[in-house]
Amino acid sequence: MANISQLQWRKQKWNTELTDSNSLSQALLTKPEISNTLAYAFGDKFHLQYLTQGSGRVSDKYKLIGNSEFKWPLQGMLYKAIPITGTTVPGSNVGLNFNPFQVILAENYFHVGDVVRFEQGAVARVQSEPIQIGTDWQYTLQLVTNDTTEIVPAADVAIGKELSFEWTLFEEHSKGGSSKEAFPMWFRNQLSTSRLSWSMSGSSRTDVIVLETKGASGKKGGLWIYEKQYQQMLAWMKQTERMRWYGRYNRDSSGIVSLPGSNGRPVVSGAGILEQIANSNKRNYTVATEQLFRDFIADLLMNSKEAENKKFIAFTGRGGMDSFNSAMRDAIQAARIIDTQLVSRNGMNLKFGSDFITYQGLLNTELTLVYNPMFDDPVHNRALHPLTGLPKESYRFVILDFSDYAGEPNISLCAKGADGVNRSMVNWYTAGSTLPEGGSTGLKGVLRSNSLDGFESHMLSETAIKVTNPLSCGELIYE
Repeated sequence: MANISQLQWRKQKWNTELTDSNSLSQALLTKPEISNTLAYAFGDKFHLQYLTQGSGRVSDKYKLIGNSEFKWPLQGMLYKAIPITGTTVPGSNVGLNFNPFQVILAENYFHVGDVVRFEQGAVARVQSEPIQIGTDWQYTLQLVTNDTTEIVPAADVAIGKELSFEWTLFEEHSKGGSSKEAFPMWFRNQLSTSRLSWSMSGSSRTDVIVLETKGASGKKGGLWIYEKQYQQMLAWMKQTERMRWYGRYNRDSSGIVSLPGSNGRPVVSGAGILEQIANSNKRNYTVATEQLFRDFIADLLMNSKEAENKKFIAFTGRGGMDSFNSAMRDAIQAARIIDTQLVSRNGMNLKFGSDFITYQGLLNTELTLVYNPMFDDPVHNRALHPLTGLPKESYRFVILDFSDYAGEPNISLCAKGADGVNRSMVNWYTAGSTLPEGGSTGLKGVLRSNSLDGFESHMLSETAIKVTNPLSCGELIYE
C-alpha cells in the first residue's frame, strides 16, 4: 500500500555531502520522470496534480508530443436524429390508409428498408432512396401499422422536428441493407508554457530541505533543495495547479493566437479542467441534497458507459464539504463511507488522508469527495457567501470522471517533448558569485555567467491537462 507519507520533507543544514549529484534540480534535468515524484510529494496540497502526474495518470498517447497543439476523438451516440427542413406532402392526414408520403430532411442519412420514428411514436419505413432537392433530401415513407386510420400527427412533421433510426424491415428474397456512420466528436487543446525565476544571495544558502524517499526494499534516499527554493516550489505548484483548473484556450477557429509575447511570438494558452468539461453538464443549486447528487451522477453515468475502472471524484471547498456531509447525514441509508483509496494506472493502491472521503451507494457507484483549497482562496475568489463569509467558489462541486477509456486515463497530463526531451518540469541554475552546490574548485570556481552575488534558479514547464471524455464530467454551482 503506497501513500503520501512515504515521501517526507525534512530540514537540515547545508554540508559538503549535498552535491549537485543528489540535488533535485540535477535530477529534474537528467531524469525528467522525477517530476512525477515531485507532484506526488506535494500531493497533500495540490490534489489535481497528484491525481494526474503524481499517481501516474499521464496520457500514454500524448505523454510526450512534438507539437504544442493536439486533438482527440470521442465516440458519441451510434445514431443521430435528422431534422425536417421542408413541407411534408400531403399536408394533412399524413400516412392515412397506408398511403406513402414525402418528408424533406436535412441529410442523406436513411436508406431503403430503414424504419424511422416520429416524436410521438409513429414509425414508418423508407420506401425508396432519397432524392436530393437543393441542399436537402426528399424521402418517401409509409407507416408500419395495421390500422387504416392511423396518421402521423401534424405536430410531428413540422419543420424542425426530428426523425430517428430504429431498425430495418425487408421482404423475403430481398436486396439491400445499409449501415450508419458513427461520427465522433473532436476535442482540441494546446500546451501552455509556464516559468518561474528567483535568486538567492551567497550568504543565505545554509538551510536546505531534503525530500526523503523510501523504496520497495525499505532503503531510504534523498534529493535536496534550498529552503528558499522549496518555498518557491510551493508557489510554482500553486500556480500550476490553478492553471490546470482555470486555464483558458486562446487559439481562434482560424488557428490564430492574438496574444503576443515580448519577443513577438504568440503566447499560447491551453484549456483547463473547467473550460473543457461540457457546458451541458453545468447545473446551479441553492441547497445540497442527496437527491441533487443522485440525479446529477445519473446524468454523468449516461455518458460514461464505455468507462473502465469507473471512479467519480468531486472537488469542492470547505463550504461544499460541509454541505455534502449534511446532505449525506439527512439520507444516511443512501450512501456509506468506505475505505478511501484509488487504484492508479500502475496498479498501486493509493490511500488518502482526511481530505478524501469516499461514499458508496449513490446509484451503486463510488463518489470520492476531495477538498480543493483552490476554491477557498479569498484572494482569487472574491465573491462571498452572504451568511458564512466563505467564497461562493467554496460551494462549487466539480465532479470528474477518473475512469479509463480504452486503456487511456480520462483525466491525464500531456507534456512537450520528443527524442528523449521531456519538458513537463525543467529546473536549472545560473551561477553568479556562488554556485548552487557551493563548489569552488578549478575553472568552475572562477568562471561565472553574471556578476550577481549569489545565483539564480529557473523553472519551466510545457504541459496541458487533458479530459478525454468531458461529457462524463460536470459542475454543480452554488447560486
